[in-house]
Amino acid sequence: MYQTPAPTHGYVPVVVAFWVYLVVAGAVALGAMEFGVSDSGALLVFLVAAALLLKPFVPVFRRLSPTTGHEE
Repeated sequence: MYQTPAPTHGYVPVVVAFWVYLVVAGAVALGAMEFGVSDSGALLVFLVAAALLLKPFVPVFRRLSPTTGHEE
């Protein structure tokens, strides 16, 4: 009778942006490993990079989110 949207309707761009965020943080950690950082150090580098990347990525996530994207 009534169509209900899929649970992920409209969130695909947010998921893609999140994967880009993870890939960039992972690339920074892998780059650190290439420079001789240990595995546990690379994990720390990943966490620090992920925390620092939140500043530019949070506005992207908000803009792409279907629930909060067009309120500005």
